[in-house]
Amino acid sequence: MQKELLSAYIDGEQVNHELTEKLCQ
Repeated sequence: MQKELLSAYIDGEQVNHELTEKLCQ
């Protein structure tokens, strides 16, 4: 359970980073 939540959190962080880069361009 915790591993799934952690992987989902990491995926969300990666998406967040990509969106932030797009907005900053």
